[in-house]
Amino acid sequence: MRHRMRVSVTITTNSQEALQGLTNDISEAGMGFYLSKRFEVGQCIRIELRPPGSKEDLSIDAIVRNCDGFRCGVEFEKSLQKDLAAD
Repeated sequence: MRHRMRVSVTITTNSQEALQGLTNDISEAGMGFYLSKRFEVGQCIRIELRPPGSKEDLSIDAIVRNCDGFRCGVEFEKSLQKDLAAD
């Protein structure tokens, strides 16, 4: 199930290019966000964000699954639930 979440994210590509974006929604398996650059489907990226109410940033590896204009949808390489449990 996806949940609306609006927080700033930093997206880092394999070339170490860091871009700022804004989340749209999130689930245990993936998220949607807005960014001023299109990514290639299948591209690996790293997402850094601070979940609402958290004092720690979260870093998540993900794979781009779709891009439509400035909105991208990604699948996390491992469940977000596992990342939150590890903190």
